Amino acid sequence: TITGTNFQAGAVVRFGGLAATMVSASATSLVARTPAGSGAVTVSVTNPDGNGAQAAQSYSYVAVPEVTGLTPTKGPTAGGTDVTITGRDFVSGATVRFGSLSATVVSVSATTVVARTPAQIVGTVTVTVQNPNGQTGQSPQSFTYQGPAPSITGVSKVNGPASGGTDLTISGSNFQAGATVRFGTVAGTVSSVAVSGIVVRTPAQAPGTVAVSVTNPDGQSAQATQSFTYQG
Repeated sequence: TITGTNFQAGAVVRFGGLAATMVSASATSLVARTPAGSGAVTVSVTNPDGNGAQAAQSYSYVAVPEVTGLTPTKGPTAGGTDVTITGRDFVSGATVRFGSLSATVVSVSATTVVARTPAQIVGTVTVTVQNPNGQTGQSPQSFTYQGPAPSITGVSKVNGPASGGTDLTISGSNFQAGATVRFGTVAGTVSSVAVSGIVVRTPAQAPGTVAVSVTNPDGQSAQATQSFTYQG
């Protein structure tokens, strides 16, 4: 919105040397939509009779920050992980959020921001950089908060029929709700998960011996020292 006096219908507004798109006009106010541009430019108004004026203020085009990557993409729920955020058009004073929580910004350059993660619960969050002018960029990668790694101490049954259907208990620690169990490469049917035990039913497989592994939703996994043997 450009305010002043003696504007005429049909007036042309320019940002630098480029004409803007007029949205509305009155004798004291013009609303113009900016053309594409960069840097600081002068703003001028030219009436149809050739008389013109230049605004005392310049208009600054500010690039929108763009985030292209994160390193690392995983860290503990306690926070404290220094994450390097790469991209472009970052500005001194930029802030970073992991999900809805603010991170501690360690350093900022035009292409790199280093931010220290806040503490959060297990899960995956978006990472956003916001420049002081309010413009934001979001990482195409998410950041995963991981709990303690799972550990398997035992498997209650080490053999069963090739048709599957054997219910067994995997004991250990740090199992998370939503954990999956695989017998070799095939997922079993999990019926219950506690921090120290998982009850699972074996899938059908060809006779042979396979590894037993547990993978938590945060991506961390553990393999049992005992194998499971499918019997013909």
